Amino acid sequence: MTGEGGGGGERKEEEEKKKRTRTRRRRRRKTRKVKKKKKKKKKKKKKKKKKKKKKKEDYIP
Repeated sequence: MTGEGGGGGERKEEEEKKKRTRTRRRRRRKTRKVKKKKKKKKKKKKKKKKKKKKKKEDYIP
């Protein structure tokens, strides 16, 4: 007799647990994902090489 009573008590606990899970299953409001803005990479400017001017030698005919 006592064993059966214990079983009944356990069954009640399970039902309570089920109720708890139901309340816990509430849907969380979906937060809108904020897209991270990608930083634009700055293009490095290529340095132009200065052409060395050839010195004009005095022209002697």
